[in-house]
Amino acid sequence: MQINQGDLLRTKIAQSRMKVQDVAKQAKLPPSSLYDMYKRTDVPRSKLQAVCDVLGISIREFYMDMETDPEQLTNEGQAEYFPTAQIEMLRRECGFLKEQVKHLNTIIALLNEKLAALQPQQRNL
Repeated sequence: MQINQGDLLRTKIAQSRMKVQDVAKQAKLPPSSLYDMYKRTDVPRSKLQAVCDVLGISIREFYMDMETDPEQLTNEGQAEYFPTAQIEMLRRECGFLKEQVKHLNTIIALLNEKLAALQPQQRNL
């Protein structure tokens, strides 16, 4: 499955809480151009860079979204945004982070159990 860069762009702008018109103005793009970019699977790098600059993020950060997996980028997109060695590193890091999340969820569950066990004892005090 290929990432729709336009959808991701729409999400990033919404997360920034900036108005589309303000982003377009600061990126020196007509608002209509920004709205057209929302409909595109591949956004021209120069325009994407201009918008990322306004949002205060790098191109790399643009793709570092929890739902964005470098494996989903087209081959062209991978070559343009991530060198091959970095793609492999990102895949390994994603696997590592997923394992970390599993361990943290286990710790949270254990702590919640201990908290639940302590609460009846505190009522007796």
